[in-house]
Amino acid sequence: MPNIVTDLEHSVLERYCSSVGIVCPPKSLLFVSDRDRNPVGFMTEILETTDALKISGGAGISEFAPYARTLHGDEGMGFVLYFRNGHIQAIEGYAEGNGWPVPEWPVVFVR
Repeated sequence: MPNIVTDLEHSVLERYCSSVGIVCPPKSLLFVSDRDRNPVGFMTEILETTDALKISGGAGISEFAPYARTLHGDEGMGFVLYFRNGHIQAIEGYAEGNGWPVPEWPVVFVR
């Protein structure tokens, strides 16, 4: 069975869905096809499943740009959402500063 999105990834999606007035798909429906982590962030690709809900009108990159800080420090992180056929295709996270914070969860969204 494929992995599902992390708590951090799902919270980014929940924040996006809330901003556009739709219900976020549950974590259990968001399967990961690939996750690439590096010292300054990550790129997580999401499988497009028939069970997954459409959360966008089409394709492209979200103009919604959530920004968060970890609870244990001042490390900032930003996120980009990618869509295809109205489904979330990928979530990219990037560090603001010296590198990706560890631990990365929990966070507080500051925008």
